[in-house]
Amino acid sequence: MTPITVDRASSGDGRWSPEAGLPGLGSTVELADDFFTSKNPIEQTRHVIRLMVRAMPDTGTTWVEAYVESVDGVHQVRGLGPAP
Repeated sequence: MTPITVDRASSGDGRWSPEAGLPGLGSTVELADDFFTSKNPIEQTRHVIRLMVRAMPDTGTTWVEAYVESVDGVHQVRGLGPAP
């Protein structure tokens, strides 16, 4: 298992590093300062999922929010964590 490195994003809302192969996610995530200061835990989780989906090479930009909503739906059905 590769540890994840968290760095400060120099611009934008952050990014997850891409990597060849499946699922296409590298081990570095960059987060904007407002991730820590203005997002609650649910918003933070949804944002990290959004960054992951954006990094996957086989997922078009029009599908990003659908992935976030799908993961949230599974979360709610399984009764895990805080309710949104």
